[in-house]
Amino acid sequence: MSMTENQIEAGGQKPNPATAPAEERGYITKEEVARRLKKTVRTIENWQRRGYIPFIKAGRSVLFDWDDVVAHLQKHFRVCHLR
Repeated sequence: MSMTENQIEAGGQKPNPATAPAEERGYITKEEVARRLKKTVRTIENWQRRGYIPFIKAGRSVLFDWDDVVAHLQKHFRVCHLR
């Protein structure tokens, strides 16, 4: 069993995703979701309330896992191409 270079640099232990900083886990803010989707923050808040996008809430903090947001939108909504 061999360790990766990252594990060796980290003292030989496997990284723990639960203790990694939010940006390393792919969590982003409401403002960043709005920017990436080219929507307003108010629209993102409405989508949260309606269940259109998944989010994580701890107290007053709200974070989004970008990969989960994209997967959820692709699974539950369709892309319409107008001609």
